[in-house]
Formats: sequence, C-alpha cells, structure tokens
Amino acid sequence: MIRKLACAVSLAALAAATPAMADHHEESDARAEVFAELPYWPGYWVSEFQAGTAIGGQNTQVAEAIENGEPIPDFMALRGADAPWTEEGLQRFADVRAISRGRKATGWGFPMMMNAATPLQITITPEQVIIINAYNEARYIYTDGRPMPDELDMWPTTYGTSVGHWEGDTLVVETRMVTTPSDFFHGAPPFSEEAVYHERITLEGDRLVSQMVIEDPVLLTEPWEVEVAFVRDEGFDRMIQFDWDNDRTGFDGEYNTIEMGGENGTAMLLPAIDNVLEAGSAWEVAWSGPMTADGMSVTPEGHLLFAQEQSNAIWRLTPDDQAFVEYPYVLGAGAVSVAADGTVLAIERGCTDPGLNSLTCSQPSALMQLGEQRRTIADEFGDGSSLGRLNDVHADGHGGAWVTQGALWHISHDGETTMVYQPEAFTNGVITSPDGSTLYVTDMRNVMGITLDNGVRGETSLFATLDEDTEGFGGDGMAVDAEGRLYVTGDAGIYVFAPDGAKLGVIPVPRRAITLAFAGADRRTLYVGAMGAPTPEGEDWVPPGGERNVAMTVYKLPMLAAGPR
Repeated sequence: MIRKLACAVSLAALAAATPAMADHHEESDARAEVFAELPYWPGYWVSEFQAGTAIGGQNTQVAEAIENGEPIPDFMALRGADAPWTEEGLQRFADVRAISRGRKATGWGFPMMMNAATPLQITITPEQVIIINAYNEARYIYTDGRPMPDELDMWPTTYGTSVGHWEGDTLVVETRMVTTPSDFFHGAPPFSEEAVYHERITLEGDRLVSQMVIEDPVLLTEPWEVEVAFVRDEGFDRMIQFDWDNDRTGFDGEYNTIEMGGENGTAMLLPAIDNVLEAGSAWEVAWSGPMTADGMSVTPEGHLLFAQEQSNAIWRLTPDDQAFVEYPYVLGAGAVSVAADGTVLAIERGCTDPGLNSLTCSQPSALMQLGEQRRTIADEFGDGSSLGRLNDVHADGHGGAWVTQGALWHISHDGETTMVYQPEAFTNGVITSPDGSTLYVTDMRNVMGITLDNGVRGETSLFATLDEDTEGFGGDGMAVDAEGRLYVTGDAGIYVFAPDGAKLGVIPVPRRAITLAFAGADRRTLYVGAMGAPTPEGEDWVPPGGERNVAMTVYKLPMLAAGPR
C-alpha cells in the first residue's frame, strides 16, 4: 500500500512538472537555433604580425624585414605611435616609452591583449563572447541585448566593460571604463579612463580583422582609427597557460631574457662594429638618480656635462664618476652645449616641466650663455611669442646655437631666431658634423641632413632612418666621432651611421637612451643618459605620489672611436 501511494505521488509530481520541463526544452531549442546562426571562430589566434614569434622574443617577420632591407611591419599598432595625441598625450606617450625597458609586466590588459603575440581563444554564445589568452586574462563581451551600464554602476578596470551585438557575422563592440592601459602593461598606450573603444570584428578568409576606433577627449585630438588582424597560430593545438613571473624583461643583445645581469642591467652582449666598438665591451654605471641627466656635452678637458631640469643645474661628471653641480641656477635646465672655444650654452625651460602642474612662474624659456659672463641670448621669437618648451641645443661656434622645439631653429648670438627645418613629425636631437659641413636633426624615426657652407644653410635631404625602431618617439640625442660617424639614440639602442648614411650597427643599451656624448681625456668613452634608475634596494625607482618619473642612469662604454676634440 505504501509503495502504491509513493508511486501515485511521483506520478502526480511528474505531471505537475511536465509544463515547466516543456518550457525548458522550448527555451533550449530556441537557444540552439540562435547558436546555429552565430559565427564560429575556432583555433588559437595571434596578432597577424606576431605569428611565429620565438620564445626568446625574436619576431621572425621583423628580423626578415631588417635582413632584406624592407620596411618593418607595424606589428603592435595599438601601442599608439601613430595616434593623434594632444600635447599632453604626446608627453605621456614619450614618458611611458622612455621607461618601458626593464619594467616587469603584470599582463597585457585591454586593448593590448588584442594586439599581442600571446594566443587568444574566442568562445561565442548567444549571451556573451569570451576572449581568453594564455596568461589567464579573460575579456567578457555581453551580447544578450543589455545596454551599457549606467556610469554610476561602472568603475575603471583593466579590461573595462564591453557590450556588443551582432550585425550579420560582424561583432560590434563598445568598451568603456578601461584603466589607463600603460598603468597595467608598460608597452600600452596611456589613454585616459574617459576613452571609449569601438570595435567591429569579422572573419575575412583566414584572417580575423578588427576595425577599432578609439575616442579620448583628454589625450587625442580626434578619433583614432586603427586596424588589427589575427591569424591562427598553427603551433598551438591547445591553450598553454603561462605565468607572468616568466616575463622576459631583459635584453642581452639578441634576445629578450628573464633578467639582465650586472649592475643596473649592464651585462649585455654588445656587437663588434669595425673601428667603433670592440667585441666584449661592456657598459658601466657612471651615475644614477631620481632626476634627469639630459642634453649632454663635454668640457675642453674631457669632463661630461649634463642638464638636470628638476634641480635647475648643469652637472659635471668626471672620468672617475664624481658628480657635482658646475652651473647652478639654470631654471629648468634642459640641455647644454660647449662650443669649440669653450663657450657654454644652455637651455632654460622655465617652469614647463610636465611634472610641475601646480607650479607657475613668470620667467620664460630661454637660450643662455653660462660662465662668468652669463647672459640671456634669446627668450622669445621675433614676433614676441614664447620659445616654448625648448628641447635640445647645439652651439654654432659663433655665439649662437641651433635648438629644437617642434621645428629646428637657429638663434644667432644677438638673439635673432630663424626657422631652419619644418619636420613631418617633430624634431628632437641636433648636431653638426666635425667639419661643420652638415647639420643633422631628427624627425621622429628619420635623420635629416642639411648642408652648411660657413653656417649658411643649403639643401635638406634624408640622411638615415632608424629602421629597427617600430614604436616609441624615434631619435633623440645625437653625437659624432672624429671620423664623422653619427650616433643616434633610439628605441633599439644607439644607431651608428657612416658619414654617407650607411648603417654600421646598433649598440644595445640597458635602458631607453635619450642623450649621449663622447668624453674622457682621449674622448674614447661614450656616455649615455637613459630613462629609469634603481633604488638602493635594487628596485626601479617609482615616484611616491604618481608624479612624472624622471629617474635616469648614466652609462659609459669604452670605444675604439674617439669624439672630436
């Protein structure tokens, strides 16, 4: 009797549940129909130009392009080298790139995970698209019809909030509230948290193409359109999980490595360059600190001079690494140049340091003559406008100088200003050949040569290209040796060019170099100022309050070549 009663109860319960189960089956069937209409993007995807990147960090396509003398593909377009930055954005971008080498990454984050060598796997459901990579990073794109959440219900995160929908086989995505990407990954662009990212992702043959438009009212002058594409990496038959503890942050001259050995990363394999650098040479640390060491030059006796904007001084560094202030009270000292007759000229940047946002002063930028007869050569253009934030300086030997600030300018001994070269991008480093017949100036990744005849400007032509730089702000400081070879700092290191513009080689530097000069009694020591410096505990110095990081390290290297005397 009890068994019959239990059976009756079970049948009654089943009869009551049948409508609910039927509804569930109907929902499942409907969901399956939606599933069947969705695209299917199986496999393991990598950024198109990153396919085949070796475990040592060597990108095969870049290596082949260099070997064949072909243009280097822009394999990480999302880093922002071509973005329409505002003035503040350009400064942030330069700051990020300058200190990127040697920093340890904690992940790719958005948007860089969409432009990396790290494999991606894409799972598509009716409710959401999930994109994961080999570093356990996951991006969720909600496609269930929901709107973007209210601003009060969002906060900045590493991957932001993404809402999307399908237009045929194209995934249309809007992403907001992304933490400044460069705060998470040192190679990422420094977009603000107000940036909005629009993506249209579709499969075109064997390529997965993402048309991206990025709007940033704070740091971009206009929306930036950029395309990234992905291909299946045939080397993966499964998702292999990595750990960021294995991040390769060093560079040994050929490959990225787990760590660079030696003091402040000086244990590097440097290439031999005929009559320039001997195989087995090694960098040494000459000075480091939490402030800049920029705009280098050399005194008649062979001591190095460098400008330090934050301490308002020109410093002297002796061959035995003793440093002291040579010229104090140089407001916002940006660069120094010593003429053949020993006259010392310097740039005063006033209060234009981006790190001094809350400080104002009335003293303008200026070209100064230092020494016993200190005087202001010029502090305004001919129309009375400010010289702006002057960059580099090179004495002309007649009491005046060439300076860079957007364009290349000449300032005569009596303060007359003349534009010499209008760049395609922006100028930075400037120097003349030892015989004074050629004036060199950087225009981002190009080096321009301008003929001079007793100081009179002649023709301008492309002298050389920094062909191993695929990102960053291009050429910065420059130096020449006694034989007329030109040395230019770039992301890849120090480029060495023959007097005819032929590239002789690139000398790797432990950190991103921005200035250099030959010094020492025989001028056979090359000094380089590079971004970043360690604390006494060995960690990279970081400003305590998030201010602009201006720490620098001065390295020195024994050379076969000698600088002019």
